[in-house]
Amino acid sequence: MTKLNLQRSTGAGLHVRHEKAGLILDSLPIPWNADAVIVEANVRLPSSASYAKDQFTLQFSDNAPTAWAEVLMPSPKNGPLRVFFRLLVPAKTCTAQFYWREHRLGQIDLPIVSAADYVNGFSIDLTSLQATIGERTAACRSFVSAQVKALFASAVLRAQHPLASAIDLDLAVEVRRADGERIGRVEVALTAEQRRLRQALTTVLLPKPRNVGNYEVSWHLRDKILLRVPFEIVSKKTLANSPRISATRFIVRHTDGTQQNVRALPTRDGLLILDGISEVAPVFFVCSHKTGLAGIVPFALRILVGDLLSTIGIDEKVLITDGPTPIVLGTVSADALSRTKHFSLASGTKTLGNLAVLPAPATDFTGEGGFEPTDDFVWTAAAEEQLNERLGKLLGDA
Repeated sequence: MTKLNLQRSTGAGLHVRHEKAGLILDSLPIPWNADAVIVEANVRLPSSASYAKDQFTLQFSDNAPTAWAEVLMPSPKNGPLRVFFRLLVPAKTCTAQFYWREHRLGQIDLPIVSAADYVNGFSIDLTSLQATIGERTAACRSFVSAQVKALFASAVLRAQHPLASAIDLDLAVEVRRADGERIGRVEVALTAEQRRLRQALTTVLLPKPRNVGNYEVSWHLRDKILLRVPFEIVSKKTLANSPRISATRFIVRHTDGTQQNVRALPTRDGLLILDGISEVAPVFFVCSHKTGLAGIVPFALRILVGDLLSTIGIDEKVLITDGPTPIVLGTVSADALSRTKHFSLASGTKTLGNLAVLPAPATDFTGEGGFEPTDDFVWTAAAEEQLNERLGKLLGDA
């Protein structure tokens, strides 16, 4: 008999795929819930040999019934014959022996991953909660329910095997009150491309609670809670009391068309130097003092010129978070700036702080270790920054 030749005994000669949810996945091991296992063998038979599907078989080490080939695909130009088997998923890991008639041509392992191993290897990373507030979407953990149009949860799903197997495991996101009452549950939908991968970013539209209180978003796979993310719905009063000024700056626009951001305006001997400056815009960096809070807050910019306090800019819909948000509500010409004492930022009826046009004056220390009080100076966030900078330099020099 002519000696037969297998292209390779393993690897290229025998190849295992599995089918899941209409996808053919070239990955091992095979999940317990695969729709089918597909084994492909590439063989070269003598040109004089005749063959048929029932002459190619797979025999298994776990004594499972012998499988016969379902499809034969001759390759053109003297290429190998492609033999396909379609099998049910074995109950456990086993080895398949490939035969043509009575000739053993090779073997291949069929590793199986169980549902428990799949769930234990599944994890959630980089979770985020986002709320659509006004025309923007912000990451947050606290918000006013009436301001939120939509609430989303995002996360990176990670598995040791393709995500396709997770669609049978009730992958879902739940929203619950702190006392455990369930507000709603949403199934996680994955695209075909995501199901092929071992990790994917997904976003879920959540049911939005309405009452003030503490809640949590939880990610579930089968009966396992993968991760819990707490959040809070706050009152309008809490949001209104949360803004604070974290820093201040000036945007200085020059007559040559250039501009720069500065902490303090240029001075000499306690007087402003306005040569080459056309206008100045005060900038207040505002954030919420409550961690994770996002919401829309109204702001007004006021200016004190002489003894007259007037409003020069209003924005009723500023989105603030716990990170600094720059607020620029108006500009002042260089001519008017020379008569200006300070700018004020207000939210509702409350003044958050002032930004003095002149920097903080120097203060002399007394013999007792104190310092002489400075008349007619309003303490501001900018002055606080200058103090911290000067203290830092003193400590550094020391």
